[in-house]
Amino acid sequence: MSAPAAAVVAAHSASSPSQTYRIPDDVSFINVGGDIFAMKQNVPAISLLYQDYAAFQKTFSDSRYPLHTVKLLATYMRWHGWNNDSFTLATIDDKRDLKKIFGIRMTQIMEEIHEYKKEHDAEKDALFLSHKRKVMARLQGIIDAMDSSKGLEVTPLLKDRDQYLLLLEVAWQLSQPSMSSTWKYHVDAIHRLRLRELPQEMQAIQSSNAVQPRNIFQRIPAPENAIVTGNDALQNRIKALLTILHIKDAVAASSAPMAPNDPNDPSAPRQQGGSHDGQMDHLFRHAMLPLFDHFRVMFDPIYSMLESHLASTLSLPRLFSSLSSLFYMCHHLHQRSSDRHVDCIYRIHHLPAHVMTFFQEQLRGTRSYVKGLTSSKKREFVQQLSHLPAVRLSSLKAGHASFQFYLLNENMTLPTAEQWVDPTYSNRTPVIHESLSEFFTDRHLYVVCGGAQHVPLRIRDVDGRSLRKDDVRVDPLYSHRLNRTPLFMDEVLTFDPHVLYLDTELVLSMLLVSKDQLSS
Repeated sequence: MSAPAAAVVAAHSASSPSQTYRIPDDVSFINVGGDIFAMKQNVPAISLLYQDYAAFQKTFSDSRYPLHTVKLLATYMRWHGWNNDSFTLATIDDKRDLKKIFGIRMTQIMEEIHEYKKEHDAEKDALFLSHKRKVMARLQGIIDAMDSSKGLEVTPLLKDRDQYLLLLEVAWQLSQPSMSSTWKYHVDAIHRLRLRELPQEMQAIQSSNAVQPRNIFQRIPAPENAIVTGNDALQNRIKALLTILHIKDAVAASSAPMAPNDPNDPSAPRQQGGSHDGQMDHLFRHAMLPLFDHFRVMFDPIYSMLESHLASTLSLPRLFSSLSSLFYMCHHLHQRSSDRHVDCIYRIHHLPAHVMTFFQEQLRGTRSYVKGLTSSKKREFVQQLSHLPAVRLSSLKAGHASFQFYLLNENMTLPTAEQWVDPTYSNRTPVIHESLSEFFTDRHLYVVCGGAQHVPLRIRDVDGRSLRKDDVRVDPLYSHRLNRTPLFMDEVLTFDPHVLYLDTELVLSMLLVSKDQLSS
């Protein structure tokens, strides 16, 4: 008998009346803290990470789970290829019950670990234990985020480890962009090492030659095909930092309590890293700081210019988290840049006020910097910006277009109604100017993909509230008047050719923000 398109799940509690829930047809997988379960009966298991529907039934038929567990998981934990740590709950009851489900799942995982250890020796269970501990940590992170959020929006903060790992990948690609594709290989290689092998790996890496960074702008003006010369010693330092981070994770996992926190018990102690974890964190921070000096040498004067503009915004809340969200957004837009979305201007609305303040300060600082330059030095400055290496995360497929950030009346302007309206042109009407004034305001951040040349104007909308690592929702605005009227970008907007802020400058700013955090 063929498997049904959507499974019908019976209630599992023997003490309760039988109930059924039909899993929606569009729910193929769910992701419960990193454990991915198929929700269709004809999907085979692939690995420890991707489990079949039978494993889902076995896991969640436990009588400790609430009757509507399947419905809650199918509603909030749907998996489309990315982690769903951010979501919006419908009711406070759903929030309470979902926390209970996660708590039961953490207890259940500890039981699975206990049973697994009975049947496998220490060498064989390393992968299983590593995965299960990561699932428990992610579930605890979601519970913590639910506890800290007053409403029904759940958005976990970027964990220290995730921030460090992002910084190291960014540093790797800045050190030698042509080798960016090797990052995932080095991450996987270090994760395959046994814990006792890590110190030897560290010693081998640290015995390499001293780092001697070089400024990438020494040949400016440079040929169009100029590339950043790699620095093996600098990459060895980054690999050493990656090894320290892996050791830090292993130490934290080994020192974690063997029982999860009870999400319904306010008196239960929260998980705390041991003193060894604190020592490893201090070691990582200390070893990371010299990298910033190397990047100063590599990218000055751009690096120092950005640093001087950043001082007034370092105290802004959650700045690194917000900038990293924008960085991930650029990657998702890069994915779209290979099709009809190339040469678009994206309006990002509902951004936090501190993000708008950050960009205002950066653009005003750039204007102040170029104001004192001669015409030839201004041209050299723009060429230096164009030779900054592109940073493309290995975890996300990306295109090759560059991105520039704009604010109205900071580095781009709109014509006034008097300047725009011209009866000799069918598209230069008061109605079109009204649409332009509605779309382009000083309340939004604008991202131009593919440059601001003489290309047709295409506008897109991005909700800043949806920005996160795993998903960016773009409204193509196909029916908007501006997308139905033949207009060119450079006739609608005037862009300042020298007051620029590129996606790679955003990466350098993230490094500078993290430098301040690591130094504190």
